Amino acid sequence: VFKVEPDAKAIDELERQYGIKVVLDITENPLFTGGLPHNDIQTAVDNLVNPYGYRYEQNGRILKIWEP
Repeated sequence: VFKVEPDAKAIDELERQYGIKVVLDITENPLFTGGLPHNDIQTAVDNLVNPYGYRYEQNGRILKIWEP
């Protein structure tokens, strides 16, 4: 669980937990408060991007996140 942490810390944890590489195309450095489940990557990604309205696409081990 992250409590008002820079989004980059949550991204690092997402990469570590799921063995993926996250590529960001965003202009701001938001703060993240929430949890990333260890057993469901879809929920983890949704928890990370939905509060900001970001879009994402996963292709194999690469997850791209961008602003709409």
